[in-house]
Amino acid sequence: MFEYTDYKRAVPRLAVGVEAQIERINQGEILADIIELEELDHFYALIALNGIVARNQETGEETEGGGQVTVYVPNLIDGLEEVSALFYGKESEQWEVIPAEGTDSHKKTVTMVLPGSGILTVIYKR
Repeated sequence: MFEYTDYKRAVPRLAVGVEAQIERINQGEILADIIELEELDHFYALIALNGIVARNQETGEETEGGGQVTVYVPNLIDGLEEVSALFYGKESEQWEVIPAEGTDSHKKTVTMVLPGSGILTVIYKR
């Protein structure tokens, strides 16, 4: 199970420069101008970055494992291309693009499999 939280609580020790990247992403800048990943060309964030913590369902303690999560995206509409997640892993301390397992524009949800705790936004290509 996953719990949403402030990104500073999800990843308390951010690598140098990551907080500035988060601020720029939340301001709507082009992702490829912020993070040097080729797969981010022409991608934009649909929602602000949030922290997400993987929790053991039985104990409620934070766990290193990941799992499937469904994210509510209020501005998700039909026709958006390559909806994915941009994820900064607490363990990896790296940005990565995670493809969506499913999108539902009527329910305004995107489902993906996360490797564990970190910082997350939903992105699309335009």
